[in-house]
Amino acid sequence: MAAPSEPEVIRDKAAMRAWSRRRRAEGKTVAFVPTMGFLHEGHLSLVSAAAAACAGPAAIVVSIYVNPSQFAPTEDLATYPSDFAGDLRKLAATGVVAAVFSPPDLYFRGSARRPADASGNGAISCLDEAGGDGHETWIRVEQLEKGLCGSSRPVFFRGVATVVAKLFNIVEPDIAVFGKKDYQQWRIICRMVRDLDFAIEIIGSEIVREADGLAMSSRNVHLSCGERQKVLHLLKLLTFIYFFFSRSRRPSLSGSSRSRRSSPLLTQPSLPAALHSSRSRCFLEGARWLLLPSVEGVAGGFSSPPRKAHTMAGGFSFPPR
Repeated sequence: MAAPSEPEVIRDKAAMRAWSRRRRAEGKTVAFVPTMGFLHEGHLSLVSAAAAACAGPAAIVVSIYVNPSQFAPTEDLATYPSDFAGDLRKLAATGVVAAVFSPPDLYFRGSARRPADASGNGAISCLDEAGGDGHETWIRVEQLEKGLCGSSRPVFFRGVATVVAKLFNIVEPDIAVFGKKDYQQWRIICRMVRDLDFAIEIIGSEIVREADGLAMSSRNVHLSCGERQKVLHLLKLLTFIYFFFSRSRRPSLSGSSRSRRSSPLLTQPSLPAALHSSRSRCFLEGARWLLLPSVEGVAGGFSSPPRKAHTMAGGFSFPPR
């Protein structure tokens, strides 16, 4: 069997736009997967989702571009992992990727350092710091970018929304696929597409995890053993919270109508009133065990889980197995 051919690599914006228009004239659906490279199985699952979303002939484009406008100067733009040759081999092995768009730069550069972003919060991106005054136009999804990642990364979603809009204008896809690992980002892109009338179907693809449960990410290569264990403790905590509230919402199979209502933890207006239930005490004990090692532990020095498992109503045991 012949080895799969590598996808066509396109560097120029006008060439990429012309390529997509030719494929559409051939009756193909242009499906787009934007990435920053250093690809893993999570990225490849996005490619599979793009292929599955096309009912007929498809032309799948993957972009590889590390976007400077979403990084603050204190973040890891300079050390973001890269393996372009390896990425091409992985994409070729899928047998479905027709083109890779990897531009040298997507921004007009100026000569002066911009002092602050347009929001006036004093934050700047790596693009601003490196003479980004040549680029003046930004897209902000003002409400959805607040909170969560937006609180600690004030330029991040401005940079993401802007570069994705630029990529959409260049690639002109019919379909674009984003991973739900970056859930807030996915929601912001969906809102931007709705509000700005992009004629693009946005597909969210589920998280792909490594064997130990950690969500696949290009940055995982930078984690030390101790840091990885901390992340996994937080994952256990979130999993415990999810199952706790899932069980709390389930109606009882017997008893009065009152017993079939939601758990007091979900219905009481104040937290102290809810803490009297044994289920809540179990939850807090579980949260304490799961969270504190991730905050206080050091590499190789995490405390062991308690030997006794606490069984909650409905059969969910803690610690989670």
